[in-house]
Amino acid sequence: MEIIGNVLIFFNENKVWITTSMFWILLIFLYWVVYYIFPKIDKKIKDKEKIIDEKEETISGAREHYKSLLIEVKTLKVENESLKQRISELEEYEKKIKKLTFEENRKERYKKHLENIKEKGKEYEELVAGYFKIDGYEVDSNGIKNGKKDKGIDIVCKKDDELILIQCKNWKEGSKYKINHEKLKAFVGCCTEYINEHKLFDKNIKLKFITSNYVLDESGKKFLEESKTLQYEILKF
Repeated sequence: MEIIGNVLIFFNENKVWITTSMFWILLIFLYWVVYYIFPKIDKKIKDKEKIIDEKEETISGAREHYKSLLIEVKTLKVENESLKQRISELEEYEKKIKKLTFEENRKERYKKHLENIKEKGKEYEELVAGYFKIDGYEVDSNGIKNGKKDKGIDIVCKKDDELILIQCKNWKEGSKYKINHEKLKAFVGCCTEYINEHKLFDKNIKLKFITSNYVLDESGKKFLEESKTLQYEILKF
């Protein structure tokens, strides 16, 4: 109690000084709060608001970016489908070009093949003609001279009253092409027509089917065995 009484006495004796001191302390505190604490609090609030704004801006930007990406993806998808369609059309066009080119090349190859066969056929006919010239025959290269209009007779050989009508085939042995009875029969028919057309009834006529290799099939062999007019010979080339 004595301590409390002493305090009260001291406070009464120094009331003015204590009140003045408290005033200045309060003033300093308020100054410190206003000029130091408040700015920091305000800065923190503004920083938080800025962060929130930035986050919102980031989210908004992300959404816009997502939308633009989605549009771009859809556009690319459409373009990709269009590109696939175009590529498919180009591939089909390329196939057509290749097919046409192949057909054209095949025609050219076949044409060259025919020319090659024709040339080899011509060379073989010349060989056969030369063979008979050596034997003293007067030779007419009907096939070379008339081509497809030779009426199935490639060479006509004459000597005195003898007349030989010849068809030549320069085919490889083992070839898929064979001399069958139909080809032999057709040749005999061509020769009969030739004889009648040129009235060669007074001639000793022989019919010869000459090949560079043995290319008879069974039907051709049988036809020759039964024929009394047609002879089959092989003259290697």
